[in-house]
Amino acid sequence: MSEITFVTSYDNDCVEFAETLMTLVSADKYLCNIKRSNEEFKKDRSIVSGEYILTIGNEASKYNMQNFKDIYNNYGIHFGYHGTKAWISCESFKWDEKSLLKFHTELISVLDELGMNTENIDDIAKKVLKEQKNIKKNIDSFEGKPGLQKGDFAEAFYNEAYNVLMTSLAVNNIMQKNMIMGFFLAVGKWFRDFLKKSERRKQQYKYATVLFYYRYIHDFLELDDKNNKDDKVKMNF
Repeated sequence: MSEITFVTSYDNDCVEFAETLMTLVSADKYLCNIKRSNEEFKKDRSIVSGEYILTIGNEASKYNMQNFKDIYNNYGIHFGYHGTKAWISCESFKWDEKSLLKFHTELISVLDELGMNTENIDDIAKKVLKEQKNIKKNIDSFEGKPGLQKGDFAEAFYNEAYNVLMTSLAVNNIMQKNMIMGFFLAVGKWFRDFLKKSERRKQQYKYATVLFYYRYIHDFLELDDKNNKDDKVKMNF
């Protein structure tokens, strides 16, 4: 069988997933993967319709996402292929403990199957459970203090932050305390949510990239059809 080449075009924040895919592909002597950033890809006029191209990221994949159906759509992950074009894209997902545990289990399973490292995968499901306990603990300990309402606390470190804030500032007016603490909590919650979304998005893209390679790369590149065709040719000799 002759070597099959395909191009991976990726958003700037998806370079690590394109690199992971290239490493996985390198184990197959019949596959050759060329990776290019989305900016480089847009400037390349030599790409033609018959070339196999996989896009990774919302920007790189948006046109195919808008026009064609996915073959996989779960956990905020979308990927599919049509003809010689394939796409991988991830979006926000409404997680709960059940979906997080299921997602994490599936992620670890496919990484194990491919001999990949799982020790550096954060157990996001356990993090959520731990966070919930910390929030409850802080709500219980601070209930009744000025400016604090149930549901305000995002992380356990707000406990110490509150004490530092209130003792380091000469604030005697309760109204001022409420305004300062409200602003502090709003910024802290935004930062907490940003980190959670960023970490989850990385987990989503890692799973999507590895799963696409593991289950669908042969179908996308029509490798089985090419193998059968080569076998038939050989039989004629």
